[in-house]
Amino acid sequence: MDGCEGFEIAIERRLHGALGGAEATALDAHLAGCARCRAYQASARSAEAVMAGEAREAIAQVDWARVERGIRGGVYASLRMLVGAVVTAAWVAGMVWLSTPPAMRADRMMRTLPAMVVVVVLVAFVAAYSARRLVALADRQEMFDTYRILVQANLQWARRMQWATAAIVAFLLYRALTGTAVTFDPAVYFGGLALPMAAAWLYLRRVKLPRAEREARDLGIVGEAVR
Repeated sequence: MDGCEGFEIAIERRLHGALGGAEATALDAHLAGCARCRAYQASARSAEAVMAGEAREAIAQVDWARVERGIRGGVYASLRMLVGAVVTAAWVAGMVWLSTPPAMRADRMMRTLPAMVVVVVLVAFVAAYSARRLVALADRQEMFDTYRILVQANLQWARRMQWATAAIVAFLLYRALTGTAVTFDPAVYFGGLALPMAAAWLYLRRVKLPRAEREARDLGIVGEAVR
């Protein structure tokens, strides 16, 4: 490290436990002969103590019961995501069955099922990873930080998905009204798929988005969430 600026960076890294042994030895040797860097180290330690005290005070004021409910809710949301994938796959299979002439149902189902199984398996892996990550949170600061990230992510997701879902519903209805096919009835198939998507859009608009916005306001992160 050359010059005091490099050693000041090393001082900051030491305060955060990120300084290696060789670098620490070089820093100690430099501090022994540099009054400027010793003053900088004292100032950095004082500032770190003040910030740590403010962080402890802020943490003491947190409604931890609510944070813990939010974390548990994230675990349950992972399970609901898996259940939703299974139900969706079953609904799609039902629409394939109902929209296909009896003589062709078995063949079309065999061509459709592998894709639905792959989707369910992928969702299961994502749900398991998310739930395990939330259950493994080590301390309250980590829980609080994760809770803020969850609320922010939920708000962004709900805002984007309401428009994406509306577009999907419009597309499915258009195909139901105008589509033609030899092997299945587009009105039954696309119309059947449009029904749960319309329900999902209504849930996002009336339940999910207002709840996420309320939680974000309570945590003071609405401004952060829209960036």
